[in-house]
Amino acid sequence: EGETIDLMLDGIAYRDATVSGGTITGLPTFHIALAGFRCPAQGALLPIEAGSQSGSAQDRQRPVYEVIFDVLESRGLEAGTGKPSSYMGTWEQFDAINLPVDDIPLEGEPPQPYTGNLRHPRDEQFDTANPAVAWRVVDPYPSMIRGIITRVAESDGR
Repeated sequence: EGETIDLMLDGIAYRDATVSGGTITGLPTFHIALAGFRCPAQGALLPIEAGSQSGSAQDRQRPVYEVIFDVLESRGLEAGTGKPSSYMGTWEQFDAINLPVDDIPLEGEPPQPYTGNLRHPRDEQFDTANPAVAWRVVDPYPSMIRGIITRVAESDGR
């Protein structure tokens, strides 16, 4: 009673619905409904170590200029950049990753989930001293990440 939940009705997200008397009013007609409390999913890679032809690259700058997420039937993924204040803490920036759209859905219909590689190029490069990659899902959409590929540019600072 009085709880605020998120809904996904026939694949379309509805935020901040309030339960009153065991029901939720003001919803459109739907066939399939998912309901639950908001709980963003998030994850992060450990700091990236780029190898070097001349040995260890620990003291070399290694900016990440692109991240590729291999996803399965996913929607609503965001990628973060920079260095966290604490592991899985506050990230400097999260950007939505645009999903390729093969078919434009009709009005009121959700886009279909995407399977394949999502490229997330960066105009400004990640923190070079401690490159890190994070991701999160804030909407109640499915998001399964099968693999993460980072493209790293190595520099010895010369």
